[in-house]
Amino acid sequence: MSDDHKDIGICPRRKRKKMLHILNTEPDETQRKLMNALSRGYHTLEFPLYEENTDADYDELVDLIFEHNQIISWW
Repeated sequence: MSDDHKDIGICPRRKRKKMLHILNTEPDETQRKLMNALSRGYHTLEFPLYEENTDADYDELVDLIFEHNQIISWW
């Protein structure tokens, strides 16, 4: 084994999974606590549907769904 390929015991960083929360209504305190608990260890993004959105926003939502590992829709 040459010196340039020596194993020094350093592993590459694991990439964090991504979670998308789709919110149909504004979350109350209980929902917010549950969302926070489920989101631990993830990069998270919230997409509120209860606010005014344009058609372009929904195109973005479709793209986001395919970019994230886990999607949770909240009523």
